[in-house]
Parts: sequence; C-alpha cells; structure tokens
Amino acid sequence: MTFDHKNRKVDAFHQVIGNVEEHCSRLEYTNRDLVRIRHLGGIGLDNFLQEVNYSYNGRRWLTRINDVLPAIASENTVSDDLFYMRINYNLADNDINAPSQKTGNIAKITWQTLGEGKLNLYGFQYDFLDRITQSTYAREDGNGKEVTNDFGTTYAYDLRGNITQLTRSGRIDDAIQLIDSLDYEYLQASNQIKQVTDESDAGTGIQKACCVEEIEVDDMVNNDGTYHANFRLNASSTVNGDNTVNYKAGEEIKLETGFSYKPNSGQSFLARIEPCNDKKAYGFEDKTDLVDYNYDVNGNRIADPDKNITIRYNYLDLPYQVDFGDGKIIEWLYNADGTKLRKRVIQGGSEVLRQDYLGEFEYQNEQLEAIYHSDGRVISKEDNSFEYQYNIIDNQGNTRVVFRNDGSDTPEIISKSAYYPY
Repeated sequence: MTFDHKNRKVDAFHQVIGNVEEHCSRLEYTNRDLVRIRHLGGIGLDNFLQEVNYSYNGRRWLTRINDVLPAIASENTVSDDLFYMRINYNLADNDINAPSQKTGNIAKITWQTLGEGKLNLYGFQYDFLDRITQSTYAREDGNGKEVTNDFGTTYAYDLRGNITQLTRSGRIDDAIQLIDSLDYEYLQASNQIKQVTDESDAGTGIQKACCVEEIEVDDMVNNDGTYHANFRLNASSTVNGDNTVNYKAGEEIKLETGFSYKPNSGQSFLARIEPCNDKKAYGFEDKTDLVDYNYDVNGNRIADPDKNITIRYNYLDLPYQVDFGDGKIIEWLYNADGTKLRKRVIQGGSEVLRQDYLGEFEYQNEQLEAIYHSDGRVISKEDNSFEYQYNIIDNQGNTRVVFRNDGSDTPEIISKSAYYPY
C-alpha cells in the first residue's frame, strides 16, 4: 500500500506468489478527507476497470455513488459505471410516501445496476423515535414512476422498542405476494423473543409446479460446486415426483454440498426432481405452533423448533455446533480470541464439507478457494490460475456488485445484490 502526506491510503496492491502484482485500487479524496473517487481493478499503469465517484452534502453525508446510468439518462449519455445510487435526506417524494427528513434519516434511496432498464426506488417513513415504520418500493424510467411495491415492508414496535410486527412483500411467479406477515411475542418483562408466527401463505408454503423441459450442464465446475447451466422451462412439461430427467451440457445450477461429478463434454447424468405437489416456502418459515425460542443463562438462543435446530456455544458465547436433528450437523472452530478458523458440515456421521479460514486465505476441503484483499477477493481456478474480483459497496458497506476483468480489459458483472431495509 501507499499513503499520502496526510497518511491517507492511496494505492492498494496485491500479489499471489509466482504471479504479477495486481494494482487493486486507488483512492482520491476531497479537501475534507472524504473519498471522492475509488478506482478499482488496475489495467496497465494508471488505468482501471471502474471509477466509482462519491458525492456528499455539507454535513459530510453520502448523497450519491456515480451518475445515473444510460438506461434512464439521456440517449447521449455514455457511462462505464456498473452501479448507481442516490440518497435523499430532506427531499420529499410523495409518490412513494417519502416525507422530508430533518434528523439525518434517509427519505429515499434510488439505485440501478448496469443492464437494468429502470431505476429502483425506496421511500421511507419513521415514527417519532426515528424508527422505520414503512418502506414503499417503486420503479422509474423515462415515462415516470410505477409504484408497484414489489418489495414493500411495514414495521411496528412495543414500548421497549422491540419489533412486534413485520411485513414484507415479494415477487413470486411474476406476481406480487405477501411473503412475510410476522408477529413477535416476547418473554414477560424481557427483550427475548418467545415466539414468531407468520400469517402469510408464503410462510407455510405456496403451491409450486416442477416444470422442466431440459437443463444443460457443462463439464466445468467452480470451487463452490456451481456448474454453468441453461434453464429452459416449459409449463406443459410437468415432471412428476420421483421421475428422472437428463441434465445435459450448458450455464448454471447449484448442486448440494458434497456432490461431485465431472462429465466429459456432451456426457449426461441423471438427477432426481422434487415431487411437484410440494409447496415452497418463502421468507420466514413458520413450521410449528410450539414456543419457538429457548435461551441459556447467558441469553444465547439454544433451540429453534421452526428450523428444528439445537445450538451449542463455547465459553466465548460463540456457536460451535448446530444440530438439525436429521443427521446433519454444522460445527465451528475458533481460536482463543474468537477468530473463526474452521467450519465443518457433517451428514450421517461423515464430513461432507470443511472450510478453513487462515487470515485472508480460505480453503474448501483442503483446496485453496479464495484469497481476500481490501477490495474484493482472488479466486483460485481449476487450471491453477487466479481471478481477481472486486466489490462495489453501498452507504452501509453492503456489497451491491461484484465484477471482474472479462479478459479484454472490460468489467464484467459476476453478481448483483439488493436488500430489504431489514
């Protein structure tokens, strides 16, 4: 790393032994010592894959990340930005129930990822104690706002400040549905949750059809067990329970932990499909009317009947074992100061996954999986090469976009994320 005359970090470099040094990032600052520009992914001497720009108001609050992307800006706008966000504090937007906020609360957030044709908007409301009570979701393009409330939420609290009710909407099968309608009950004279009940249909399960025509899987597998695959669905070809379907070569399917298969090009394999009369639960899963949560003398939750799990803690009050009651156990190992060193997944008495954490290095089943650096991570590939990936984060430090060099010095989005308020 390099630093300027004020001891502010400027350049960050990273090198894997035997490989060329990577110029991960460069920071530029305002005259008030706030990050003005964050360059990511060095290519050549002074060029980067991304230039992330930040703007602030007079109170040093973040107001903008990058400029609005071409999908919503004028046709003449040219942008290489992958992510855009704008944060409004005291500017009201009545269309999405976002009154002006004078105390530092956020009134409205607007964001967009490259490739999305519309802006995403959240408008927020708060009570007299500055606790969020409602969020309204909308989309916007050149034709104006569309208040769909796909991902709207509401919140209620008791006199202690504990949350008593929470609702979340979501999009299921292209329809907006209530996926959470949670009621929280607390132990008497306590802030500990006694039980959570879900009044929405999504909590107990929504009828889903298993309609598969063909799923293609190629012979390349990543270290996380993800295959590249193409999903082609056809509503007229419903698969009955316990039938088998051929998965052939193609673009992305997540396989269960411990599964291993490396076909030759064009070779197929058989996979079992879940019964089509199964219901799929969304959001919180309310599986029992029993009292949900039990605690130890230190206040740690030790049982959750909804998930059918039992949790055990060490002397640092860190969970070291979760027992699912069906032969599956997850165990963690820590050092004396609480730093996590290992995670093991055990099924039927046999270890099916082991994840080791050694500083910035992460291993899966004794094979190097990733090396973390200040701006993202380095992925170890099967051909023994390394791929640098970079994160674009929002105002709360959440990763919104992960990208890499596509091989031609152009940024390629690997994943994008969006979040409920909570």
